[in-house]
Amino acid sequence: MAIEIKQLLIKSNVVDEEESAPVAEREIASASIKQEVMSECRRLILEMLQDKGQR
Repeated sequence: MAIEIKQLLIKSNVVDEEESAPVAEREIASASIKQEVMSECRRLILEMLQDKGQR
């Protein structure tokens, strides 16, 4: 039996880092996290497309 998810809600809390951290460091950390997430998304999408093509 297949289950279809029509809506997925994710709740999260974002806690600010210590104010003593320089703004540049926080921006670099944000950029690196964004790059990590984007590369993982690309990998998953490519994997899904390859799986679909193999069927």
